[in-house]
Parts: sequence; structure tokens; C-alpha cells
Amino acid sequence: YRSKVSLLLLVLSLGSVVLILFLVPSPTHEFVRVLICGLELLFVVPYLGMLPDRTNFVVVRPAVAILLAVWFFSSLAAVALSAHWAAAVVRQTEWFCHVIYAATLWHFLRSNREATRWVTRLAVFAAFTAVLLVFRSLVIMPAESVVDWRESLPVFSHINQFGHVVVVGLVLACLGVVDQESRPFGLVLSIVLMSVFWAALIWSATSLALVSVLLAVTVMGILVSGPVRWRLGGGTAVSASLGMLLCVSLPVRDSRMGLNGLVGEFSIGEAGPLAGVPDAWTVAWQHVLQQPWFGYGPDAYVFFRSVSFGVQPRNALLQFLTDWGIPGGVAFSMMLLTATAVALMVLREVRIDLRAERVVAFAAVVALSVYGLVGGTYYYALSLMMLATCFAIALVPPVYASVAH
Repeated sequence: YRSKVSLLLLVLSLGSVVLILFLVPSPTHEFVRVLICGLELLFVVPYLGMLPDRTNFVVVRPAVAILLAVWFFSSLAAVALSAHWAAAVVRQTEWFCHVIYAATLWHFLRSNREATRWVTRLAVFAAFTAVLLVFRSLVIMPAESVVDWRESLPVFSHINQFGHVVVVGLVLACLGVVDQESRPFGLVLSIVLMSVFWAALIWSATSLALVSVLLAVTVMGILVSGPVRWRLGGGTAVSASLGMLLCVSLPVRDSRMGLNGLVGEFSIGEAGPLAGVPDAWTVAWQHVLQQPWFGYGPDAYVFFRSVSFGVQPRNALLQFLTDWGIPGGVAFSMMLLTATAVALMVLREVRIDLRAERVVAFAAVVALSVYGLVGGTYYYALSLMMLATCFAIALVPPVYASVAH
């Protein structure tokens, strides 16, 4: 009973998050954060309430517990000392919600292992919904409409944020390809879904997202072997080709988008994919040196006077350092690295359950984390919800592992 109710709540939260956001006209960053936190708590609160025993909810190693404590108290100090405390309180509350959501989802999947595949599918469904809604807006909008499609996508505030979700959807959609026990229908369905995501990726001309996807495919290719590796390569080639054909059939509202825009994105110059990134890093690092201990509070970068564009420093580590200071930022970064290393250690074992789900989730984590070094994957609420979901799936302990793993 508890597992069925929890899975239903995940359908209403994770599976329906994009559709709910689409129903809100022109949502602001703050509204999206509050809404997504509410959807995460829609799953967390009832699940924790139904647990018969919460004494050993999550068991972590002492080193991780120390890092968690350092980050927790540093973040509280950063919020208390922030000059923009209202924004800091909202942002820090969001961070706590994401962490609690990831831990709760991990506990649910550990106790209900058969639900892991369904949660993976829900994440793919959410990303697929985002693509369909964006394509729908593209088709029904009159051709003479003057809209900056890179800045005015429905649900997403920028085309790069759309790219974050497409990366997750495309990588997780490889589940039917990397699963050794996948049936022909599952394999074909995965290739079809991957083709749609490839079309969205090429159409949006998000070059950094493309690089992240290629990295994820490389990671999956290393983790699988034998016929599965060949099937992954073939499925990626076929789906990318079909996606390119589908992309050509879609109207392009902006010269910077589509296949030509994607090729132009890789040009070296001021208009390239890393335009403005060094300047943003310099501004962020200068502020870190000015207040190294507790930073400026979460979401502080947007208030820096020397920032001429953007709302985040386009680097996850610099974002953590400016938000929480060096102790808190380093502690949180170490927790992420530890979680990633643990997931990789589990994948080193060939004969483990849920291996296909772990492979795609781990690849998605790596892709978004590397993307976060030059982008905002650790800034936007929807991207963080997807990341938390992938971390929870990748860290599900094997049947023979102890709870500490």
C-alpha cells in the first residue's frame, strides 16, 4: 500500500512537473522554485509519514556526516549574513528541499527496487512532455510573430535551461538500449524517444548540451560491454540521424537555432557557446575572495553590481563558493563528488541488479555535472529536481551491499 501511494505521488510530482509549470503563465524564477519544492514535498511528507520506523532513515559515513554538517551550518550562516535575506531564504529552502527529496527517493527505491524503472520512466516522461510542449508552441505560433526563442521559451527562461532537461531525457531514454534483457518493443521505443530528444537538441542549437550528451554516451559505452556496447553505438547513430531529419522538418524562428545555428555555436569568437563565461568567472571569484568564509548567501550573484548579464556565474563550484563561502561550498562539492564516486564503485560490479537503470542515471549525473562547470545545471529548480532524481537512482545500493553504501 505504501509503495503504491508513494509511486502515485511521484507521478503527480516528478511526472507532471513540466505540465503543471506549463499551465502557469510566465512563471518567475521564484515561483518555479516554490512550486517545484512543493511538488517534491508532495512526495516527501506523505512518504515519511507512512514510514513505520524513521530511526535509521539514512545512514551515512562519518566523513560524509561531517561534510553535511559543515555545509548545513555554513548555509545557515550565509543566509543570516546575507544582504538580500529574502532571496537567500527562498533559495536555501529550495536547496534543503532538493536534498531531502533525493534522500527520501533513495530510501523509497532502496525499499521498493522494482519501482526504480518506473521512476526512470517518469523522468523521461517529464522531459518528453517539455519537448512536446515547446514544439507545440512553435507550431501554433504565427510565422510573423517576433519572439526571441532563446529567451522566451514556454516554461523555460532560456534555451540552455531547456537543454538541461533534454540532456536528462535523452540519456535516460537509453535505458531500453543498454538493458541486456530489453525486448524488441522496448528497444524500438527507446530509439524513437531518443530521436525526438535528438531533434529537440539539434533544433535548440544548445552546443554545450550536445557535448554533454556525447560525454554521457561515452560514459555508458565504457560501463557496458559486448553486444550492449554495439547496440548503444548503433542506437545512438540511428536515433541521432532520425532526430536530424525530424529537426529539418521543424520551422526555425531564430537564425541562431536549428542545424545551422548549432554549427555556428561551435565557432570560436564572441558569439561562441562560452561567450562571457570568463568574465562571469572573474566576477564571481573576486567576490569570493572578498567574503571567503560565508559568502553572500544563496542566489547572491544576481545582485552583484558588476554583473552585466545572467543570474548565475555559469560554474557550479563558483556558485557554491559565492553562495556559502569556501567552507560550505567545498563541503557541498565534496559531498557531490563522494556520491558520484560511490555510484561508480557500485557500477564496477558487473552482476548487480538494476544495472541498466544505474548506468543511465550515472551517465546523466556526469553529463549534467560537467555541463554545470560552464552552465547553470545546479541553478535552475527543474534541473536540480532532475539531478536529485538521477542521484537517487544511481545510488540505490545493490542487494548485497550494506545500508552505508
